[in-house]
Amino acid sequence: MEIKFNPKKNLEYTLKVGELLIIQEGLFVKNYYLGYAGMPSKEVFSMFFVEDYHNIKNLFYPISKKEIETFNDGKFNILEVNPEKIKLKYSEKGKWKP
Repeated sequence: MEIKFNPKKNLEYTLKVGELLIIQEGLFVKNYYLGYAGMPSKEVFSMFFVEDYHNIKNLFYPISKKEIETFNDGKFNILEVNPEKIKLKYSEKGKWKP
């Protein structure tokens, strides 16, 4: 399943394992994808970032991680993470308040 991302709205996004968040830079610019790959251990979760079919990155983070920076001067704040899903909230850097 794919979920559209809109940086102008301060929305929460919940991704289940294998789901993709579509990140568009502009109307006629290519899409990027951010996905949740689950938890390989109790202390680590994994996200994957797809730029194109030749550039896929699998990233591992400790569960203590509270934010993931993005390429467009924003960040995803990690609200909840468990083996089945991750809940994220986008904000511009320095502007998020829980």
